[in-house]
Amino acid sequence: MNLFIRQRCRLNALVCCFFSFLFSLMAVAATDVPGSSDLPGIPRYPLSYIVDYQQQPVPEYRLALGPMRKINGVISPERERYVEGMLTRITYRIPAGHTSKEAFDYLFRSLALKPDQVLYQCAGRDCGPSNQWANAQLGIARLYGIDREQFYLLAQLEGERAGYLVAYAIRRGNRRVYLQVDHVRPPTEEVGSDPISLVLLLSEGRRVYLGLEPSESQVQDLAQALGELLEGNSDRQVWLVGHTDWRGDPGARGPGRAAARRLGSRLAALGLPGERLHVEGVGFLAPAYDRDVPDRRIEVLVR
Repeated sequence: MNLFIRQRCRLNALVCCFFSFLFSLMAVAATDVPGSSDLPGIPRYPLSYIVDYQQQPVPEYRLALGPMRKINGVISPERERYVEGMLTRITYRIPAGHTSKEAFDYLFRSLALKPDQVLYQCAGRDCGPSNQWANAQLGIARLYGIDREQFYLLAQLEGERAGYLVAYAIRRGNRRVYLQVDHVRPPTEEVGSDPISLVLLLSEGRRVYLGLEPSESQVQDLAQALGELLEGNSDRQVWLVGHTDWRGDPGARGPGRAAARRLGSRLAALGLPGERLHVEGVGFLAPAYDRDVPDRRIEVLVR
């Protein structure tokens, strides 16, 4: 009896060692590729890991604003737009047992987007063939999967995450699930490199802009620059003009004006005289004057 118990214990120990070894192999396999990292402020799906990571400047990145179609013999989105900037590409492998919809929904919730930040979104066969998304649009063959289990999002982020975000989730025929995240950051800082540069730009009557939800550091730099310009010159006034884009109602100037008003309140809290800060909103009646400048912005004018 004692011999049987000892043999049973040895067998249990061997089984435990085997599974510990197996789990350790799985843990090693499920590690990120060297040098990769998540995008700031955008959490990854639990237990997912990065299988491909790239970061490079791009002169033209095509944003898909419609489903993939074959138009005049050429595969392309029904509507598209090209932007320039710094591209960060991350391919996540989603853990087994989880769907592409779960991964996509998790990312969508974490972004906490406002409705007008979503430029285009589709799901399943409404997106068009998956092979066209994988090969013609994204250029990543491993993203070719089942049409009905694909999800796509194009959004314009603001604040410290400013830029365009593309997300594509897919389940392949081998049941592997991937989430592709591309982020294109504008090639220039929205308010210049530092307060000294801002002073020079504003004093020359040059255009300076911020996103509709500028970061705290951007507001502080702008406040410092405006403070220097207004000091000792009682005639100068500051105008904050909020711009939106074509998705809004032609007469809806409120969102842009509201964003400009919030910025004015933040500047006043940092010591700028509120009576010299004026806010206005123009909706999409004054579109961006350069492809590097977003339609959704607050322009700062000193007169």
